[in-house]
Amino acid sequence: MDDGDEPVPYVMDEGVLLPLLFPPPLPADDDATGGVSPSWVYLDVRAYVSPDPVSNATTAISTTTTGVRIHVSFCLARPPRLSYLCVHCPRPGDGEGAYRFTVDPRVIGTHADVALLRVPNPNDGLHRGIKSYDYFVYTARPGPGASSLRLLPNPRVSPFRNEEVAIVRCSGGARYVIACLMPTIRRPMEFKVMRFDSDVGRWKSTAVSISEPVERDRVLPIPDTASQVVFHCTTKVITLGGTIGWVDLWRGILLCDDVLDQHPVLRDLPLPKPARSNRKSFCRGPPHHYRDITVVVQDSVPTCINN
Repeated sequence: MDDGDEPVPYVMDEGVLLPLLFPPPLPADDDATGGVSPSWVYLDVRAYVSPDPVSNATTAISTTTTGVRIHVSFCLARPPRLSYLCVHCPRPGDGEGAYRFTVDPRVIGTHADVALLRVPNPNDGLHRGIKSYDYFVYTARPGPGASSLRLLPNPRVSPFRNEEVAIVRCSGGARYVIACLMPTIRRPMEFKVMRFDSDVGRWKSTAVSISEPVERDRVLPIPDTASQVVFHCTTKVITLGGTIGWVDLWRGILLCDDVLDQHPVLRDLPLPKPARSNRKSFCRGPPHHYRDITVVVQDSVPTCINN
């Protein structure tokens, strides 16, 4: 699942550019009402906006911080087709239509049956260019009315960088944790983690340390030609079971085995050197054109593959 922002088509409406994010039709042999039950799916990172109600067995309802009713439905498709989440915010009163968005809602993290969803406030900034976001956790459960949509409290970090946030379902229950790794301005190897524990219901900021040895400066030192000279810049997040990995695609991964620990510790895992043809670009701008990393599950054992 690529978390990068992709261009989307726009239409002019009263002099304002609005994204065309109406949900695509599902193939005829798939059932948008929840009849499809694959053991896994490919999930589109864009959550589509529907001008009409989309109601099926997966629909969950909540309210935004501005008091707007929000419906989220899971439209399932058999792999390799893309499944997607569909957002609908009805205006109050019959026949009043739906609220619009100037930015598309995004799925910024998934794990097991939970998805972290970033939703811009409907109509917010329509004429002012100012945008603010709500964050919801959508939990997909079997059975009509069983899925849930939870509005998270304001994390006071607005907005999150999508690349820094992970959500992890804890084993053996309904608990999950959201974690965002952020550098501090004091030292290049000092970080803090913002965590939301579903059992506690609030955000907490904690300083984290990196365990010794820190190998990346020896294995993959920053060259003199680099324009990016920071120790670690997170470009994506991966999960390995209950372990979270904040990935700097140029240099390495910071792994946290127990994000719920009172004093979490990061482990440094250097990445291999870039291919010889790409070394002139090493640490010079975004790495996504040159390398990427994904997690492949084989016999229930997650494996990292780096290119």
